Amino acid sequence: MESRFFRFVWKYSKRDQLIISALTIVSFPLVYVSLEVPKIIINEAISGSDFPKEYVGLEFEQIPYLLLLCGLYLFLVIAINGIKWLMNIQIGMTGERMLRRLRYMLFERVMRFRIVRFRSTRPGEVIQSILGEIEPLGGFFGEVISTPFFQGGLLCVYVTFIFVQDWILGLAAISLYPIQAWLIPKLQKKIVRLNKERAANTRALADTIGEAVNVVPDIHTNDTARWHLAQSSAGLYSNTKIRLELFKRKFTIKFINNFMNHLTPFFFYSAGGYLVIKGDLDFGSLVAVLAAYKDVAAPWKAVLNYVQRWSDFNSRYLFVIEAFSGDDVLDDKRVYATGADAQPLKGALEFRNVEGGPGTGGLTVPELTLDPGAMMAVTGGASGAREAMLKLAAGLAIPVSGRVAMGGKALTDATLPQVGQSIAYVGAEPGIVSHSIRDNLLYGLFRGNPDLATEGDAILADMLREARLTGNTTANADGDWVDYGQAGNDAQAVDERLLELVEMVGLSGEIYSAALESRVDASQTEVWTGRIAEARRHLDAMGEDLSDILEDWDPGRFNTNATILENVLYARPVKIRDDIADYVQENAVMTVLTAIGAVPKLIELGRGIASEFAELVEAVEADSAVLDSFAGYARTDILAASELVVALSSSARGKDALNAEQRELLLRLAFGFIPARDRLDVLDDDRIAKILGCRTQARELLSQHKDFVTFEEDKFNPARNISGNLVTAKRRFDRRNAWKRLDAMMEDAVTKAGFRDDLIRLGLTRQVSASGALSGSSKRRIGLVRALIKRPEILILDGIAGSDSPADIELRKAVREELPDAAILYAASEDTAVEIAEHVAVIAESGQVRCETRANRAGNV
Repeated sequence: MESRFFRFVWKYSKRDQLIISALTIVSFPLVYVSLEVPKIIINEAISGSDFPKEYVGLEFEQIPYLLLLCGLYLFLVIAINGIKWLMNIQIGMTGERMLRRLRYMLFERVMRFRIVRFRSTRPGEVIQSILGEIEPLGGFFGEVISTPFFQGGLLCVYVTFIFVQDWILGLAAISLYPIQAWLIPKLQKKIVRLNKERAANTRALADTIGEAVNVVPDIHTNDTARWHLAQSSAGLYSNTKIRLELFKRKFTIKFINNFMNHLTPFFFYSAGGYLVIKGDLDFGSLVAVLAAYKDVAAPWKAVLNYVQRWSDFNSRYLFVIEAFSGDDVLDDKRVYATGADAQPLKGALEFRNVEGGPGTGGLTVPELTLDPGAMMAVTGGASGAREAMLKLAAGLAIPVSGRVAMGGKALTDATLPQVGQSIAYVGAEPGIVSHSIRDNLLYGLFRGNPDLATEGDAILADMLREARLTGNTTANADGDWVDYGQAGNDAQAVDERLLELVEMVGLSGEIYSAALESRVDASQTEVWTGRIAEARRHLDAMGEDLSDILEDWDPGRFNTNATILENVLYARPVKIRDDIADYVQENAVMTVLTAIGAVPKLIELGRGIASEFAELVEAVEADSAVLDSFAGYARTDILAASELVVALSSSARGKDALNAEQRELLLRLAFGFIPARDRLDVLDDDRIAKILGCRTQARELLSQHKDFVTFEEDKFNPARNISGNLVTAKRRFDRRNAWKRLDAMMEDAVTKAGFRDDLIRLGLTRQVSASGALSGSSKRRIGLVRALIKRPEILILDGIAGSDSPADIELRKAVREELPDAAILYAASEDTAVEIAEHVAVIAESGQVRCETRANRAGNV
């Protein structure tokens, strides 16, 4: 990266800057003429005589001549502002592209940081630097050359015009400029220093807040919220003090500029007025000079502001660049290696005279070799030496002395493609990316690098053009990144192996459960209809009485475990909505409800629910957990309902006071209400009878309606999840403890119908996030599948499959069978968890490592 701000701008935006400069040059003659025309209008068209006047070969009387000049002035104004519009668009585009380029370059530097760098680099600082600190630069990149050129040029045009009118007024116009040009930069130096302090403090504050967010569970269990608030308060105090100092100095500069800019007109009015009275200057020239000086103030102010911004942004750029530089940033060849430097490492893993250094529990490995295909358990080292040894073996740490090598090549010298293909490391908390489970499982194979240039889509073509203009990667973020070659199979075979691995590590049950709660795209309806029908037949064939778990649909009976909308329609819309209450915005649903006269009845029911919520809110504290106990209603909905009841009770119009927003809220409350779940006393026999009356009309209306699937039809409905399609009857909320029996029967039916694997594939599409609800165990199992599927030369396990429990023993055996030719190094949490390891690395309390064989644990190798 360029270490100087101007060199960075010129190197990457030279063409854009020249275009802006060309537009600037074109505007100068037009600006000068636009200053001259008003003087001609006053002196010749308004105050002049000797008409008609000849212009471009034509004769004009006074009024036509006046209109001609005014039209010329209007044309000049339009032309000048049109050029400014083009300039501003170009400046904006240049700034945004340069900002994108800089952010990408900084993030690319982060990808090249050595692991050790992250011990002192906090995520909050990196995020603040890349997103916050350089954000203002985006508006300045395009102005680096254009602003001094354009505004300085305008200033010269205006001053030249004033000098042409009268040299004395010209001197008066520029008399204070030298003072401002000398004084402002001196005052600006302090502002530059304060901006650096502000940036450093903001980074620290961002990290303080990020740290608190990351340890929220610990805050709740240790009652340290007040301590964290105090930490943030101290950072905010420092930030406030710095900004106050900045305000004082900025407004001091502004005061000086404003004073001096308004002092010059004093000379114009006095000296210019004197010259007009004496007859040494015509009145039109004085008016033109005053108009020109009014315009002079803007470019001069812009030039001074540019000087201030240049000082600020130049220091800001240098400050950020310094934070992303240093000897611990890997050479780009280590990241983007190709050819032989990108081939996987082969051979034994070797430790030679390795010293772990501070924070590694005194780890010392005189000599250790792990041959391909061998398995080694690491015991002891609970004070950190074991973890340090495994990270050294994975290339995630650097020894203070000695050498860790694979196939004769030191891991500190290996390229990232070499390490990524050769070594797999599963730690206690594997990283999770905010994508699907499948993406997380295949994350270790994301080296395909699909190129945007291979796509024909117009949007992707525009993305490619912008990527090239901004120096970003031309890879397609949404393309297929999987390196099927390393997995040793094609796409279909990799998917099949993925299913085997998730079954092997015990993830399939969790993924299957996620699939049952998933929906499929409406375009896949035909594919799933036959499968679901087959599974239903197997469920029916089981012949079990499920009345203690399910409440069946009966056309003449109200279903207390279903929503009110389902009870009214006796059907479910096929349009997919996240929440059943969202169907209030679906035209097809509202049209049907209006046709059967259900809307007023549902609004009245919504009023009853809102009244119940209002009484509840009045009876409990605002932060009471009771408000979160209604599964179908968010706290915000409950509070909004309460506020609505209060508003309606104070309205003189009563029932007629509902506006469209209030009607929608009441309908939402009614749509999602489930009597057996929500247990609000809002349904009596009369309301149930009205609902069933509406249902009768709805059944006739919807029998052939393509936008709905009735509960009498044996059809697949994409708006319902898989579980809801397998069993259309409603689960009884008073028998939750029996739901597991139903789930087991459904899984048995799905297996017999032959599409359990398809459900697993569907579950793999579930989106997860790094801060989501995945348990530590699930993350480790995902990390293990991620490691196994890329078939590494060395597999390192730390925090998984390390105990002597039967489950972990079986898992280690399964891993060994999956990777028979790979070297495996794992952390054994007990000395007895070494049953199939040929070698055992024993870490003494001092951190000294000795290697033993399974056959002779007492002897040294």
